Amino acid sequence: MDRSEYQFRQTHLSVLILLVFGFVLKKFALIINDKNLI
Repeated sequence: MDRSEYQFRQTHLSVLILLVFGFVLKKFALIINDKNLI
């Protein structure tokens, strides 16, 4: 595996982690908002 391919995979992985993290954060915020409404 050459360096550029490795770098591309690392970037792809970090972007994927960011997307999942943001999705979980939104879900968590929605749950907190629901609890505050009650």
